[in-house]
Amino acid sequence: MRAIRGDESPLSYLQAAVCYHELHQYSYNKNPQWGPQRILDDRYIEQVTQMGLWPFITIIRSLDPIFFYDSLHHPVVIFYTYKSFGEESLQKHIHRFDFEGYGMKMNERSIAVNNKLPFLWNRLGFNE
Repeated sequence: MRAIRGDESPLSYLQAAVCYHELHQYSYNKNPQWGPQRILDDRYIEQVTQMGLWPFITIIRSLDPIFFYDSLHHPVVIFYTYKSFGEESLQKHIHRFDFEGYGMKMNERSIAVNNKLPFLWNRLGFNE
């Protein structure tokens, strides 16, 4: 990721994070499956919920992408994705970029799977 160049805007960091995910999925899996995955935002969730297609419980906090600088002035991007291949799940992705450039450290975790983990939902700010 150090070869990536950009204007250091919040959008460029989000794009670098998405690029990282695509390259990581392709390079580490010998048989990559390019299943549907979407970065979530509140507007999308509202539209899908109105159509009756949202498979999870009601969300009471924002899942919009977040950009900020941490206490050491490193850019940080947090976003959530919805995966529907295999089992439906919500993933949280945290990317902390180097002080200069687009080198990064990344962490991701599943925050919900098929609406069957109510203790996680309550802890993360979701309502039934």
